[in-house]
Amino acid sequence: MVQPAPDADFIAFTNCEGEATTFNNLSSISSSASLNDHWQFGDGDTSTVNSPSHVYDSSGSYSVTLITTSSQGGADTITKTISVDPAPSVSFDAPGVCIGDAVQFTNTTSISSGSVTQYNWSFGDGESSTATNPSHTYDAPGTYSVTLVATSNEGCVNSVVDSVVIDEQPTATISTGSGQGNYEICEGEQLSLNAPDALSSYQWSTGDTSGTINVDADGVYAVTVSNAQGCNAVDSVNVTVHDLPPADAGEDTTISFGYPVELNGSGGLTYLWEPTESVAQPIEQNTIATPESSTIYTLTVTDSNGCVATDSVTITVERDYELDIYNVFTPNSDGKNDTWNVGNVLNYDGVQVRIFNRWGNEVYSNSNYQNEWDGTSNNGNELPDGTYYYVIQFEGADKTYRGSVTIMR
Repeated sequence: MVQPAPDADFIAFTNCEGEATTFNNLSSISSSASLNDHWQFGDGDTSTVNSPSHVYDSSGSYSVTLITTSSQGGADTITKTISVDPAPSVSFDAPGVCIGDAVQFTNTTSISSGSVTQYNWSFGDGESSTATNPSHTYDAPGTYSVTLVATSNEGCVNSVVDSVVIDEQPTATISTGSGQGNYEICEGEQLSLNAPDALSSYQWSTGDTSGTINVDADGVYAVTVSNAQGCNAVDSVNVTVHDLPPADAGEDTTISFGYPVELNGSGGLTYLWEPTESVAQPIEQNTIATPESSTIYTLTVTDSNGCVATDSVTITVERDYELDIYNVFTPNSDGKNDTWNVGNVLNYDGVQVRIFNRWGNEVYSNSNYQNEWDGTSNNGNELPDGTYYYVIQFEGADKTYRGSVTIMR
């Protein structure tokens, strides 16, 4: 007995690439046998579903084959060519701009066949457009997600989401370490003018292109700053340079040791004489000093603009005392003439005394003699009575004293 064969047939409801194409299986058989289906979609994919759906990744023509087999062994095959329409390839360019400037959107959408008939833009701030290449101005800085939906003449739809950055205007405020505004400095000082950090470029009115410049002259200084998006801002400050006060500490003077000297200053609002140790009133314009040795006094004056200047005066102290050298002393611990006295030696610093016996041997020495030799040697032993010979030298006088001294107990 010959079994009836199935009659394979189907209808394809084609769609756009990337969307599902639906296949309606119309196969039949005149008997009660069941049918098994095998689909070949023409792109390498297959299915055994009775009426499947299939998504084509690319547009074009595809040969679709349906093989229908009956449970009684008969089979039939049918092949049909279907067309899948292309979807638009959606893209656009949108440069970042400064707040207040319009963004010009450049539509770069394309399609392999047919045409794009409709565009729908959503700018991410609640505003939209159907123009092909719209422009749009945002009210606030930030990053906005922009959606472009494109529809082809066959009704195929595709979309893309990209971002556009709306940059804040940079801040160009010039500052220094002491604040912002117009500035005053003193002659000889430098002022560092700082533009805000982390910007792309700087252009000062001086020609400098760094974020910081150092200035030391009167004038108006301006800077133009730019950020990465090319947004610009400008600021300027005025710098005034004040002359230094005419500090004057007076003429150099020579005095005798122990006598005071008058220090007279001029040229400022406030005064300071240094070193202060020997000055009676170091913050007075005119004061008295009693130096024990030659001293250079520095006068620091400050004027009403806070500018500071210095001058100095040299006070030479002459120690012109003649030494009065005793030629005998009695170190017997009776409280009288127990040490060798050199008159006026205490008026000098660094007096060097060397004592020799009659054979020329040094028995005593002192590099800063203060009338303390009690007739003992350098090692502390009591020297015998007799005549000894001294050499005295000291700073502050171009003299050397030589002579003899007698120990008499």
